Amino acid sequence: MSLYLGLDVHKAETVIAILESDRGAQPQHYGSIATTRYAL
Repeated sequence: MSLYLGLDVHKAETVIAILESDRGAQPQHYGSIATTRYAL
């Protein structure tokens, strides 16, 4: 099984989502972190 990682990058925060490779799988919100050098 493969996993796909999605990053939605904004100035203040980066939102993370994960999608499994199974047909019909729905993306799952994983969390968010600050968009700073130290947080990433």
